[in-house]
This record gives sequence, structure tokens and C-alpha cells, in this order.
Amino acid sequence: MTLKNRFIVPGVINGNVFIGYEPARGKHEAAGSLIHDPDLSSPHSYLSYYRWISEIFGTDIHIHIGTHGSAEWLPGKGNGLSSSCFPDIVMDDIPNLYLYVIDDPSEGIVAKRRKKSVLVDYLMPSLARSGTYDELGELEGHLQSFLFSKQTMQDAKMKSESEQILILIDKLGMRGELELGEDCTADTAGEKAEQILDYVAGLKDGLMTSGLHIAGKVPEGAKLDEMIYCLTRLKNGRIPSLRASVASNMGFDLDYLLDNMSGIDSSGRLNLQIVDEIDGISQSLIEEFRRLGCESGSCRNAVIDKFGNDGSILAVTDYICDTLYPNILGVADEIENMIHGMNGGYIPPGPSGSPSRGNAHLLPTGKNYYSLDPEAVPSRESWKAGCKMADDMISKYIDREGRYPENVGIVVWSIDTMKTGGDDVAYILYLLGVRPVWGSVGAKITGLELIPKEELGRPRIDVTVRISSLFRDTFPNLFQLIDEAVEMASETGESDEDNYLRKHLRADIVEMIEQGIPRDEARERAGIRVFGEPPGTHGAGVDILVESSEWTDVNDLANMYISCGCSAYGRKWRGERMPELFRRRLVDLDVAVKNQVDREIDLIDSDDGYSYLGGINAVVRAAGKRKPVNYLCDTSDPDRIVTRDLEHEIAYMMRTRVLNPKWIESMKQHGFSGATWVHEDVNHILGWDSTSDVIESWMYNSLSEHFLFDDANREWIQRENPYALRDILEDLLEAAERGLWEADQNTIDRLKQIYLDCEETLENFEDKRNNN
Repeated sequence: MTLKNRFIVPGVINGNVFIGYEPARGKHEAAGSLIHDPDLSSPHSYLSYYRWISEIFGTDIHIHIGTHGSAEWLPGKGNGLSSSCFPDIVMDDIPNLYLYVIDDPSEGIVAKRRKKSVLVDYLMPSLARSGTYDELGELEGHLQSFLFSKQTMQDAKMKSESEQILILIDKLGMRGELELGEDCTADTAGEKAEQILDYVAGLKDGLMTSGLHIAGKVPEGAKLDEMIYCLTRLKNGRIPSLRASVASNMGFDLDYLLDNMSGIDSSGRLNLQIVDEIDGISQSLIEEFRRLGCESGSCRNAVIDKFGNDGSILAVTDYICDTLYPNILGVADEIENMIHGMNGGYIPPGPSGSPSRGNAHLLPTGKNYYSLDPEAVPSRESWKAGCKMADDMISKYIDREGRYPENVGIVVWSIDTMKTGGDDVAYILYLLGVRPVWGSVGAKITGLELIPKEELGRPRIDVTVRISSLFRDTFPNLFQLIDEAVEMASETGESDEDNYLRKHLRADIVEMIEQGIPRDEARERAGIRVFGEPPGTHGAGVDILVESSEWTDVNDLANMYISCGCSAYGRKWRGERMPELFRRRLVDLDVAVKNQVDREIDLIDSDDGYSYLGGINAVVRAAGKRKPVNYLCDTSDPDRIVTRDLEHEIAYMMRTRVLNPKWIESMKQHGFSGATWVHEDVNHILGWDSTSDVIESWMYNSLSEHFLFDDANREWIQRENPYALRDILEDLLEAAERGLWEADQNTIDRLKQIYLDCEETLENFEDKRNNN
């Protein structure tokens, strides 16, 4: 960043404090090359920025705020950095405090490892029950009315309601999600009313993020209620779930109700209505606790008055009052500990992960957090979860295709591994028919053993693993473990029908030998199943092309994905580039998997989702083959694992969060940043469509209606962040121009007019700023 041959240092000086934005590492349109080349130094403007801070301004301490910056990702070694590694060059020996979100342990650990940071963790946004809204709420009402009419055999009412149900399904664009064909009639919709209500109920009971967290600010009022709700919705170790305890007190089994939402109770009520009542009682109880200041005695008395001497509800009450509420108040330590660290004080350590997965013990925040022992991954609990996830995926694929999948690709991230204890690693091993052996000390993995085929009860399935760069740097023991498992599973002597891995490996060896590759080398290369970024680099690259619009067709996205991720890893392999082998592994996939571990961060929240999993789809599509079936196991409730295909997962996120009026209203509390998040979501949706062709027209139409054609929402975005409004418009117009969205001309004309108005606003803004 230069002007008239002088470096620009973006920021402001407030007394003895400099507040600045970390500059870009180079031109945005050339950012792909910055990712590819681990030896390419940072531009002079970037280096001068940090040099000015340290030598001209003379700072005593660096404080980085947010998740994440770029200094920790600069070229250099992944571990044990030297003075020639760029993070050390720019940071020098000045102390660094880093305010980092609690539920991103892998990237936080990178900041500690590569930038010598002392972390001060902060709370993730609270979660809220999605509920229903607008036409979705109307659909729920007509479904309930239909089922009550069916119960009382009111044929005329049933016919009328089924017609309304189909009208709303079409208005919402839900035929695909509900697997209703174009020939579906109102009678057919009525026949499937139970299944449709179960689906709507699942959306209603889903969780969505509610606003953003403000560092050091203790949630108050309804925000505090939401936080306590989302942290007690599941059991926390031996502390039972609040709403499950309330259900039990009322004589119901919550799991049964959730599994049978369209069922009708003996009292004549739908199970969905009972769940709504249970949830409402739970939230009212939390609200009463807040009004009582979470004073244990008063709250216990309130519970006894309403529920009697119920041990489970009282146990949750004691936990909220004695532990959880004080720990939430500890959010104030985020700033207090930051100040303490600036004074050279000790920041207390603590664990990290997803508090909403039944891990409320991770609080309070304000800690210098740590992760987990890599040698104890996967844990015994993760082994159980991984096996169930893999079985669910296989079962769904068989139902869909009538056969076992032979080739499965899976995206594995360090963050998910740290949050779950290794569910994905267990998933991979189990598909191969290999299991870990745990030692007696510290639950460390001491080896592997084959699962006998009689016990496995299915073929061993071939797995190709695309690891992230953080997984590469953090868990080298695990990609070596996977490599060992592949070798073990391939040497069983089993038939092709019992061992798909061995079947494919033998065929590959024969082909490589025919190409002139020596047999031993052919055997080693054919057995490679783990691929990732080259050493020292980070990112799948696809997001760079999408964000800059510097791509022509899916071939560009595919080539970028191959280029960034074709390095081989294993016991022998340490990042050797094998692009054609990687491409071959991907184009033969039947299934591609990226699991979803919580609702604190979803697939539309981040560009990594479409870049890593979508990149696989782009490679297969570019090869002219049918896109592999994408499955995602949602383990946000580890006791209720749900497997969806990508199309249903995208629709689920669109309906539960992105289009939910509760979500944008929560973002409006955060002004400029809230509007930025809206644009981020729209851009990530464009990324999913560019790579995977999964965004339907109703989704683009709904984004336009909700964010741009709704006057209140559009005016809020324009007032708070007109740049975000322009970017949203550009993304939607790009989707139409690329043929991803078949928008009608009236919609395009409206978007273009809003774009012109926005450009005028920005020009006036720039003129006013320049005149000042």
C-alpha cells in the first residue's frame, strides 16, 4: 500500500495507542500466487507497516483482535520458527496478546505456535432456537390443521388444508427438499403431511447464531437468557439437559417427541406442540432465574413451586446458579485479563472448543487456551461417534443408489478434530475396517488392528482424505496413522467384493507399471490416500478465485483446487506434489464428506466450506462426471447425530438462519460489522453454487427479497455499510450473469437500479470525505 512512493500506514493514533488495520499481503487479484508460493516474501508495504509500529511508533506490545489476522500465516516453517521465518521477522521480539474466539482452537494454536501469541479467548455468539416465520409459519399452521382434521375425519377441511399446504410449498420452493416431484398434487401433499411436518419441525427446532459477541461485555436480558438456554439445551457431563428434565417432569421422553414430531399424543396434541411447550417452559424458567439474580436458594424455591422436588431440574438449577451463571459473568475477564497481560501479568490457561456441544465447562473465557493431546486422537467416545456417522452415511447411500459406495472422499480439518476428539479420523479408520488400539496410560493410541470382515459386515471402503494445512502441521501423527491403516487394509488378501481399497489399488498398480513406473514405486504411489497443501502454505485457493471473480468456468476452480491440494502425506510422504494422482482419486469418488460439528459456525459462515468440499465437486464436474453425493453428519448434539446431503444442509441453513428475520435483526445491533456478515453469507452462497451447483433459484430470489427488496433491511445495510450493499448486489448480479441463477428480467432490473443508487451514495460519500 503506497502513495507517491511513500508507504501508507492505515490507522489512527490515540494518545499512546495506535489502532490500525493489518494491510493486505498484495494485490487481491494476485492473492492466489501468495497462497501457492511458500517462499514468496510479504510485500514491502506489509513489512514496513510492522516496522513502523515497532521502530517509529515504538510499541511495547502488539494486540491483535479478531479471528484471524495474516501475520501468523506468513511464509516460514510450520513449527519451530527461525529468524528467517516471516512471522518472526514482522513480530520481532515484541510481546503479542491476541483476542481469539474460544471455539476455533486450531487457528488459535497456530497464532501461539507461529506468532508466539498469548491468547485471551472470547465467547462465541449465543445461539437461539430458530422457530418458524412468514410462509414457513403459515405452512406449519396448515399442516397442524390438516392433521387435526384427519384425526376427526373432516374430509372437506382436509382437502382445503392440503391445497393450502401445496400452495405454500411451491411459494417456499420446498419441493426439492421434501422430495415431492413436479407431478405432486394437493392429495399427495396431504398423504405426506406427517413427513412434511416432521421436516418443518426439524427446521423450527434448529439452532441459529444470534448476533455477535462484544468482547468483555456480559450478555444481558434476553441475550443472557439465550446464552444459558443454548448451554443447557444439551446435557453437560453428569448435569442433565434442562429441557429434557422439564419434559420428564411433564411425563414425556424428549427424544421420543423429537423423533416423532408429527405424532399425536393421547390428549390429542401434536408432539410438536408439546415440544414447543417444553421449550417455552424451559426458556421462561431461565428468564425467572435471571430476574432472581440466579441466587441458588430463590431459584430452587421457584423450581419446587412449579415442578415439585424434581432432582433433575434442581440439579440443572444448581449448575446454572453455582457454576454456569458465574462463568458467564466471567466474560468481563476478557478485557480485564487483556489489561492484566499488558501489564506483564499472567493470563490463566484453560481448555477450548465448542461450549454448545454439552461443553459449558469450557467457560469462563478470558483464558490463554490450549487444545488436546494429539496422541490420544481419536478418543474412545470419538470412535463410537465416527462409527455411527459412517454407518449412517453408508445406509443413506445404499437407500439412494442401491449399492455400497466404493470410493469416499472426506475433508478433515484440525478445528473439527480438536473440538470432537477425532470423530473424522475414527470415521476414516472405520470405513477402512481398521480400529485404534488404546493404551492404558492417558488413553493414547498405541497401534491399529484390523476389524475382521465377519465383524465388519460390509466391504472395506476406499477413502481419499483431503486434510487442511492446520491438520498437516498439528497432527502429523494422524496422517501417518491413516497411511498405516490404508496399508493394513490393503494387505488382507480379501476379494474385490470384500475390499474395495485392495481392488482399486491393484488396478492402479497394474496401470502404473504399464506406464513404465517400477513396481515398488507403483505400489507406494498407488497407496497414497492423504493429500493437502504444500508445506508452509495454507488454503484451498478456490475462495480466492470466487471472491475476486477471477475465473471463467468450473475448470479454473478445479485446477486451483488440484494445484493447492495435491501434496501427498504419509509415513514416507512429506508434501510431494502429485497433481494427476490427486485428480484421479477425486474424479472416481462416489461420496464426498465434510462433517458439521456444531451450530456455532456453519457451512455458510465461512468460505472454507465451499473451498474445501466444494473444490472436490468442482474437480469432478470439470472432468465431466456426475458430482459425488455430498454427505454431512451434524454432530452438534452428539447424542442425536443427523446426516444430510449437501442440498438439504444448504436449505436447512438458509431457512433456519440466513433468511430468518431473527438473524438479521440480531445483526442490526452491530452496525457496520453486522452488514458485513450479511455480505459474507451471500458471497459464500455464490461460492457453493460456483463449485457445487447446489443453490436453487428460490434461494437467490429469497436473498434478493429479504435483503434488498425489503426496504427496512436494504436501508439498514446502506446506512451502516454501503460497501456491503454494493458487494451483495455484485454477487447476485454475477450469479445471474454466469447462468447460476435464472432470474427474471424484472428482478435483474430492480437489482441494477439499486446498484446505481448505491454507487451514487458511495460517490457522494467519497466526495464528502475528500473535501474534508
